[in-house]
Amino acid sequence: MTFKLLLTRRPQLMCLLIAMTIACASVQSSAATKRTKLPKIPKYNTKYYVLHTNLDKDMAREAVVRITAMAQEYYNRTRSFAGRIRTRFPLYLYKDKESYQTHPGVIPGSAGFYNGTTLVATAPRSGRSWRVVQHEGFHQFAHKMIKGRLPVWLNEGLAEYFGKGMWTGDSMTVGLISPHDLTRVKGMIKDNSLMPLDEMLAMSHKTWNSGLSSRNYLQAWSMVHFLVHGDNGKYQKALSSYIRDLSQSRSSTQAFRNRFGGNTKAFQASYVKWWNSLDDDPTADLYERAHVLTLTSYLARAHYARKKFATMQEFVTAAGDGTFTKIMALIARRKSTIWLPESLLTRAIPDASELPSWTLLVDRRGTRLQFTRSDGTALIGSFTTGSKLTVKVTAAKKAEKPAEPAKKPVTDKSTTIRTRT
Repeated sequence: MTFKLLLTRRPQLMCLLIAMTIACASVQSSAATKRTKLPKIPKYNTKYYVLHTNLDKDMAREAVVRITAMAQEYYNRTRSFAGRIRTRFPLYLYKDKESYQTHPGVIPGSAGFYNGTTLVATAPRSGRSWRVVQHEGFHQFAHKMIKGRLPVWLNEGLAEYFGKGMWTGDSMTVGLISPHDLTRVKGMIKDNSLMPLDEMLAMSHKTWNSGLSSRNYLQAWSMVHFLVHGDNGKYQKALSSYIRDLSQSRSSTQAFRNRFGGNTKAFQASYVKWWNSLDDDPTADLYERAHVLTLTSYLARAHYARKKFATMQEFVTAAGDGTFTKIMALIARRKSTIWLPESLLTRAIPDASELPSWTLLVDRRGTRLQFTRSDGTALIGSFTTGSKLTVKVTAAKKAEKPAEPAKKPVTDKSTTIRTRT
């Protein structure tokens, strides 16, 4: 099933632009920036960032919730080897290319960069990919939070891993493999154009930047993905230990051999075997989870605003008739930290052909959102709106049937005729 939310899985013309511009920008010295007066634009202190932006009010709100989820995901995924976030990261986010170009140190043709201190980027239009921001944001996070200097393949591979993540409103879903990226990786394997692992481990930042290649980014990302998810997570602990070893100034190659074995050719063969074993849409389940999380985030906000729906059709209708405009306006006044843009809901809402797979479960346990897969299993989105709004998805071996609506008591409308005696 193809969801409107999932259109980001299709090939994007911006991929090559990203690969060719972000690396050199991310390693710039911040000295020139410090010497130059920065533009004066509105500033927002968010949970993890000091955000400077000239975006309009709603786009600035969207940026705040996006970058908060982004930094939280960086932390959640790296907590075994990264420090705790104790300070806010500086971020300049410009509404258009013209204002972005006024920032000191901008590389012509780029959409964002990390200069060693500050993350600077052009904000994508509502509904567009934030891949550059998420990629460069990881470089900033890694520089500030991970001790030691990551080898370039790992730094760029991790940045791509997070850059491909999908924002769902309250969180980010990472670990996604688009069919397009899968085809490209398998293509490199088939035509024997993979860089030998020893060469990749030893590559310097200077060598990487002197011959920027989208293939290098793709291979680095695919290697990181394998180390995180390959063979049922077999290498996750070793990856964490490898990164900790790097903080002790050990060479990338030696640290890798210590944690993953000395036979790098055999290890690369395992990587090749795993990638070749993947089916045509290997993370379809993650895309489905992301979809359920997104819709559940909006269902939770409707509940917070005391708007309830009895059926999925009512929820879908409300997404297009202005109901959520009123809901988000109320939330902006009462609890702006949980505000979400309607554009995310508009892209995620199922159309008529998809609707039969979706059900609202309304019973004594509350309101939940169910997506039934083709095999009869289901994903169920639930939420809480107490002191803290939370959203989660659980898997069920069998889809639940919605509860029968309560029957109203039948009243006897017959008339009793009294007679006089």
